[in-house]
Order: sequence, then C-alpha cells, then structure tokens
Amino acid sequence: MLKLSSSKKTGKLILSFQRQQLRCGSSSAKYEIPTKRFPVHDGYLLDTRPKGEREVIDPAWKPKVGGYTKPLRIEIIDRQDYAFIGQYFTWHFAKYCNIFETQNLTYDEAAPFFFSLLNSVIDKPLSFAAFEGDKLVGIRLNTYHTADEFPDMYPRGLCEKDPKFVIQKDYGQDITNGVYPSRKLNRCNLCIEECGTQTGKFLPKDCKKLGVIEAAGVDSSYMGSGMAQYFSYRSMELFKKHGCDYWLSYSAAAAAAGFNLKVGGKVLFEFPYDDFKDCGKSVLTNMCDGAKSLKTIMGRVDKTWPLIQEYS
Repeated sequence: MLKLSSSKKTGKLILSFQRQQLRCGSSSAKYEIPTKRFPVHDGYLLDTRPKGEREVIDPAWKPKVGGYTKPLRIEIIDRQDYAFIGQYFTWHFAKYCNIFETQNLTYDEAAPFFFSLLNSVIDKPLSFAAFEGDKLVGIRLNTYHTADEFPDMYPRGLCEKDPKFVIQKDYGQDITNGVYPSRKLNRCNLCIEECGTQTGKFLPKDCKKLGVIEAAGVDSSYMGSGMAQYFSYRSMELFKKHGCDYWLSYSAAAAAAGFNLKVGGKVLFEFPYDDFKDCGKSVLTNMCDGAKSLKTIMGRVDKTWPLIQEYS
C-alpha cells in the first residue's frame, strides 16, 4: 500500500495498496461491484448485521485525546461485509485520498479499483471496522503474504543486493493500455503498480511472511481522536498474531509516512509525483495534503511492536 492522510476537514485517511495483478488474483472469487447501494443516514452508513456475528477485538475503545466520550466498537470484517465496506471504501477514498482526489473520479469510475482491492483482502481476518453504535466511522484493511507468493507478486526481481527503483520517462502508453475503462483511474493504479511490482527487489532475504497495510479511513467526526494511530496498533497486533515478521506500507501522504517512520519503518524507495508523466505531462500534482511522493516503507514487526504500544 500505500498510506495516505488527507488534510481536508471532511476526512482523514490512510491508504495502502498492493499491485493490481495480486489484488485480482489473490481471492478465489472475481470481484463484483454491487448495483444497489446502501442508504446514507445523516452522512453515515449504518450497520445492519445482528450483533455477535463478527469477532469483536475491542468492545468499547475510547479515544485518549480530543474530548471524545462515546465508546467505539471495533470488529473484524468478513465476506458478508463486502458490499457495505466496499461502498464506504470507494466513496471515502475517491473523494479524499490524495492520488485519487487529484483525478476528480466519480464513484462509478473509482469502484473497480476499490472493490478489487477489498475482494483480495476481506477473507483474511486482519481487517476491521469501527462503529459508534450502528454508525460506521472507520475502516482498516490489512492482509499478509508468505514467501512462496513473492515470485508472482514481484516479477521485477527479489531480494537484490543493490536494488534500484526504475522510473520510466513517460507512462502514457501503459496508461492507455490500463486495466480500467477510466484513463484517470489507470493513472492512479499504474503509479501504485510501479511501486508494487518493484518492491520485491528491496525485500530482505529473511522475510518469510509480510503483513501489508492496505487502507484505512477515519470519519471526519473523529479527526484528531487518535483513531488512525490506534488502527496501526491493532494492525500490528494482528500481524504479530498471524506470524508476520515484516510489515509494509505504500505511504502516499507525508503525515502517514511520518508516523510509519516514527514506529520503526524505513523508506525502501519513493516515487516523486512530478515524475509520473502521461504523454509528457505530470498528472499527479497539487495533492490535497501537499505530499510530494509515494514512499514505500517497511519495518520489522518485533521492532515496531514496543514502539506502537502508546497508541493502544
């Protein structure tokens, strides 16, 4: 992934991505985009599943900062949440994620990317959602991959001694040949794809199970609550539980990258947005949060774990 944070008043986001081929191929079922959407009530999607169906990882989390008083319920999401979470994911990130926001994508344009990503991770019990009563107020999507998957995931090299991130002079033809009908969406996907396919060159040889931070979104009403940092703590807890030795994030925003570095992550490489060109023109510019590059960041779970305890 990629990890993103928006400075807009309407929402705070963190987003992470794995490459498109992996997202499409890692789930047994081809992704679908539901034709019917859930109603929105006063700006929120409401949870309609019976209580007790999901695994609860925190029944009453309370933010430590900002004067918030209502406890939030944190639950592991599963395949039954696909349409519900997918709608929130698509709308929230198309509107506020810096790379996608700069392309001014509609919901229908953006949906194939986000439902494809969600489809690839939702069957592993590492993703979760936050609820204030029935209101959905945040999501975190995570996954993991084992070393036997790496050759297919990273076709441009594995565990190289002196890895280099290669940037093409222009991506126009690749964008034209992209997997989506929307040229604007293909731009976003290809920028992320370039980072994803080249990550393998930078992997340490002792990486056996890699936890990937795919995406996180925090509702605007909880900006400044510490929820995003708490999500990172819970994610690291899940990576630890499932035996991951390293974690990875494609950090699109400066704020998100800064947090990842604070808890022990290291920059493997970065893709300056000005260097991503479509027919000679830089098309990922003027990011809503001022970010200048997409940073690929990795850390060891055992080293990050003690550093992230303060955000529990």
